[in-house]
Amino acid sequence: MTAWHWLIEPVPCLQMREPVLHSNLMPRPGSFTQSVLDRCRSEQVRQLFRFLVVGVANTAFGYSIIFACMYLAGLSAELSNAIGYGIGLMVSYVMHKVFTFNSDRPHREAFVRFLVVFAVAYAANLLVLVILVRGLGVHEAVSQVIASAVYVITSFIMNKLYVFRQPHDDAK
Repeated sequence: MTAWHWLIEPVPCLQMREPVLHSNLMPRPGSFTQSVLDRCRSEQVRQLFRFLVVGVANTAFGYSIIFACMYLAGLSAELSNAIGYGIGLMVSYVMHKVFTFNSDRPHREAFVRFLVVFAVAYAANLLVLVILVRGLGVHEAVSQVIASAVYVITSFIMNKLYVFRQPHDDAK
């Protein structure tokens, strides 16, 4: 099975087990809709939630490092930014490895992969931003939001399937 098999196989949480026999807006216990919701609350959805929580927490942590370096240590904005991003990148790696994906992949291998994913996700973000702002004339703020979403989606998928995929899954 390839690393991309999930693209061509049906999504497990959307496979029908029983026909839809009602049209209520609120799912009945035991109904198809409730069963879909229960199955979509799978480990994948929980991983995505944990991924987003780590991202938000790490962003706040990174900014606190940047501002502490600038205003408490008196460092330049550029050096403070580099320090904040460097520390944030390491914290993000550890939190995703331990909390988000609970990965057994060896650090040496996983961290190098994590850096590759960071670079690819950032490149995708920048490419979308440039296309939207310079090529299509989309407002800069709207473009930033869309480009950030591209970064998050790219990063989540690549971290899940490439960086933190369990080593025994690579043999499949």
